[in-house]
Amino acid sequence: VLRSSDGTPAPVYLFGYDLRTLDLSAIGGRSSQLLAGHTILGQSADGAVAFRWSAWDHFTLADWVTRPANLAQAAAVDFDHPNSIELERDGSYVVSFAGLAQIVDIDPATGAVRWRLGGRANGFTMVGDPLDGFGIQHDARMLPDGDLMFFDNGTFHNPPESRAVEYRLDTLAMT
Repeated sequence: VLRSSDGTPAPVYLFGYDLRTLDLSAIGGRSSQLLAGHTILGQSADGAVAFRWSAWDHFTLADWVTRPANLAQAAAVDFDHPNSIELERDGSYVVSFAGLAQIVDIDPATGAVRWRLGGRANGFTMVGDPLDGFGIQHDARMLPDGDLMFFDNGTFHNPPESRAVEYRLDTLAMT
């Protein structure tokens, strides 16, 4: 049993695979190709499922930024590639999806995506970032002051440049 800092049993939050066979021939893949999307599962200490969310319900293949050039030859591919999940004070989930080059905030009650930072469905205007955004991020964390910090692989920078980056998000002005 996982325990929180006060010793009480703690819930766990994890990613699970949701494998589907799809026709990817229109985007350079095979007509019958196995593709992984992911679910987020929140489970209480007694094993009860408290939260279940599927990327397939909220993203499309058009959101996929890191599609391999040799997709038809790829044996195992995932389109969303989640790599961090952060539970916020208000109960929401901040999740990094490297395959979408996007960080999202998910409402814990409805499962709705409240905001998207980066990627093809970016809802924010970047202000003051000398590199004008990020490319393939990891380890997104909300800081106590409300800022968002993560590692930017720098894949889309010219020249490529990795960095730690911290953004102050204004979710009203969407900047």
